Amino acid sequence: MVLNSMGVIGTIFSWGLLMFFGRRTIYIIGLLAMSVTLFVIGGLGWLDTTSAKWATGTLLIVLNFIYNASLGPICYTLIGEISSTRLRQKSIVLSRVAYQIMNIVRGIIVPRMLSPTSWNWGAKSGIFWGASAGLGALYCFLRLPETRGRSYSELDLLFEDKVPAWRFKSTKVDQFALGVQDTSHEKDNIHSATHHEDDKYKYQSSGQL
Repeated sequence: MVLNSMGVIGTIFSWGLLMFFGRRTIYIIGLLAMSVTLFVIGGLGWLDTTSAKWATGTLLIVLNFIYNASLGPICYTLIGEISSTRLRQKSIVLSRVAYQIMNIVRGIIVPRMLSPTSWNWGAKSGIFWGASAGLGALYCFLRLPETRGRSYSELDLLFEDKVPAWRFKSTKVDQFALGVQDTSHEKDNIHSATHHEDDKYKYQSSGQL
């Protein structure tokens, strides 16, 4: 009952987060928070005390809330915004297929992790899942772009210009000039621009402003 209620409460909480933070920020922080929580749960697996068991149960509730406030609902926002308008249907279908495949894998290995007659990892399995969440956060840092406040045409230009995912937020897009500007180095008075020329982008550095 409590775990199920976390799904409702976490999702409602995510609505507020989306008003103040970007999708990339929420997703990566959610993964990191889940990774830390899972590592703590895994560490408690070596303690065979009543307090450790209560702590593990409480952290599982916290973990469920973190997931439903970040990864759970935000993934649906991301898949709808990141996908190309021409390939959105296929992208969503492929993402759901990949999700269900991973669910099948999880459904096979998790019972073996927890079963005393199989791998018997118990709470220690949190170490495995904590590591996977940490690797997921690293991947998202490198590959997940920020889509908040972007139109589909702006995202198309950013992807076409091969702007690194971590620079999406700081890059200005001029849709009419068909170019983008990276403002991530404005503090150092460095200005770099990308211009559209005969359907090809040419990078130029103008030096000091």
